Amino acid sequence: MLRIWCCLLGLAVTGVAQEIQCPPTVEVRQVATEVPPGFTPAVSATPPRLAAVAFFDGNPEEEASLVYDRLTPGRHGSRAYWTFQPNAHIWLSCSYTGTSIVLSRPLPNVTRCMVAYKRDSTVAGLPEVDRVFCR
Repeated sequence: MLRIWCCLLGLAVTGVAQEIQCPPTVEVRQVATEVPPGFTPAVSATPPRLAAVAFFDGNPEEEASLVYDRLTPGRHGSRAYWTFQPNAHIWLSCSYTGTSIVLSRPLPNVTRCMVAYKRDSTVAGLPEVDRVFCR
């Protein structure tokens, strides 16, 4: 609980921080279009897990990914902070393991976001996302 309050205090200079959630898993239907001779395609029973989040200036299809302003280590993991211009068209993008499917959505009227990453835990080689807060 203390960790959540610290996250909220870090964003609560003005305005109220709101937790934004990417779905932890996503169901996909993948098909192998070309299978080399001697191989048989199969689908893993493990659903793709959330691997990373990113923020974009505009629709992610425009590929204008934004880099965090600050990254700070902590006892429970690191935190990355983004600051956006007022009235910017910010989108959140959620990437998953084992698939090229990305889920995205606009975040209207946000000026700052923080992503908390778990300490000593990775997903697909990236720090595991714990929580996302925006205001």
